[in-house]
Amino acid sequence: MDPISILPSITELPLPAIERAFFQKYECYNPAIPKLQFMKRVGPVKGAWSPEEDDILRRAVACSTPVLWDVVAKAVKGRTPKQCRERWMYRLHPELKKTPFEQWEDDLIYHEKKAIGNKWTQIALKLPGRTSCSVKNRWYTVLRNRYGAESDEGSSSSSNDIANQISIDSLLNKPYH
Repeated sequence: MDPISILPSITELPLPAIERAFFQKYECYNPAIPKLQFMKRVGPVKGAWSPEEDDILRRAVACSTPVLWDVVAKAVKGRTPKQCRERWMYRLHPELKKTPFEQWEDDLIYHEKKAIGNKWTQIALKLPGRTSCSVKNRWYTVLRNRYGAESDEGSSSSSNDIANQISIDSLLNKPYH
């Protein structure tokens, strides 16, 4: 007789409640499943949202006043409250602007970035319908190259000036002490 066949499965073992709760999160009851798939976790869905999930999320948000993300997430099976909130705030909210940025928006982003730095949320509040993420992406993909790195806080022009002042010849001519 095969020694493995006489071993009880995990569900047959008398485990304390904590261990039982741990194993109930996993679908691990069939030893015929290959080892890599053996501990397949049952939990939140990861990855792209389906159009059906988007529709369910829209209806759940419309029914929840004020929006309670824990309640909304129960309507969208397999999604966490954080996933639902971020999907709504950054993709599905009807007041989001998905049109290309206009020149006045670019100018505002540039001047605010120069004045207050990388405070994307504060800058986005001055642009109706734009998220902090879209403003930040606009800066790093288009505006930084257009306006140059002059308003980047991380630019090290002073250190570059110092490096240019020190020539290799002056370093080579100095004796070591």
